[in-house]
Amino acid sequence: MDGVGLGRGAIEHAEAITGGTQNVLVRLRRNGRDYVLHRPSRHLRANSNETMQREARLLAALAGSKVPHPALVAACDDPDVIGACFYLITSSASCSKAHTRGPARGRLTCRRGSACTPRR
Repeated sequence: MDGVGLGRGAIEHAEAITGGTQNVLVRLRRNGRDYVLHRPSRHLRANSNETMQREARLLAALAGSKVPHPALVAACDDPDVIGACFYLITSSASCSKAHTRGPARGRLTCRRGSACTPRR
């Protein structure tokens, strides 16, 4: 994040976003700005890194279009940084803590085809 001009400082308020079936999604804050990190699952498939790179290229291509999409902030094609290729997007204002009871309290859910939304 330092290398692409996203400020300096510690990552704060990192929370897993649940509901995805193949990617690890983490909402985080750094230097007063919210992001969502997308990376493949811990158990990489043969094409996991290429899939992350393709998704980042698609988001970059959509920039400035009328197609609803999260803004790509940065992408990293070096799997040595965190163990896989990944990218950061802006965190949607609709992506907030779930209002649930029990052990799931405070988790976030990302529903396919929409911005991250609270789990019900």
